[in-house]
Amino acid sequence: MDGATKDRDSRSPTDVYLKVKRWSAIFWIVCFVYLLGGVDQTSIKDFKFLGLKISDDNLVPFLVFFVSIYMLYNLIFCWGVQNSVVKNDPFIKADFTAHYVVSLGVVVLCAFKLISSTTNLVDDLTRFISKLIDISDGFISASVIAQLIYLALALSTLLFSVAGVRKIFLLRVQLRNSEERILFDELVSGSWRFYFSPQRTKEASKIVKFSPDGTFAKGGNDNETTWSIQNGILEIMNREGKVFSRFKRDGEAFTHTNDEDTLSLRDQFIEKLEKQ
Repeated sequence: MDGATKDRDSRSPTDVYLKVKRWSAIFWIVCFVYLLGGVDQTSIKDFKFLGLKISDDNLVPFLVFFVSIYMLYNLIFCWGVQNSVVKNDPFIKADFTAHYVVSLGVVVLCAFKLISSTTNLVDDLTRFISKLIDISDGFISASVIAQLIYLALALSTLLFSVAGVRKIFLLRVQLRNSEERILFDELVSGSWRFYFSPQRTKEASKIVKFSPDGTFAKGGNDNETTWSIQNGILEIMNREGKVFSRFKRDGEAFTHTNDEDTLSLRDQFIEKLEKQ
């Protein structure tokens, strides 16, 4: 793989992430048709997968709900393993955010569909419980039992949804922290050439070494005094604690983000000294 191909690949999402997005979009279309009543639920009984066949219509909302959770999990997991260049691209990030919001909305709609489609199940449970409990004295009725069952199902579905989404959020944070740890270890592992002007010459550069304590073991001055990693972005602060420059991962090097709030010259560049 040549340098140009590797650089292009580092700026684009992985094929797995793009496939997950496509399958998610297909699933949304199917879900919306199903949720809007465009699919006869009884016809799904004719569907077979790996020789298995759905025998009970009431199972369909459960299956759709769990698949929606799984699709959301896949989308977030595949996004979490993208490199920082991809994650900080404004268009790719906006695209992921839109897909994430729609996926989360589908999960919520499927949860409501699951709750509203449990009428037959509640009726069966009500009859079963009524046989076990003597309700002839009037203290409890079949309708009360049905309402209690509805409430239990609603709370169970809500708790499961919250727990599942929370787990996905925690996984996303864990992946981000893991990526930042890898970036941290790489920065402190050796020396780097810091081009402090758009001209990438030795005269317009210096050798820097990042210390694990957030300072510079070599190359530090009033402009480059401390450093940190924020959301996958390398930030360098001056002696006053203000963000002097900000860099994003670009393959095996770092390029200046050229953000308006930074105080340094634009188009700065950092690369590993061993690459010289």
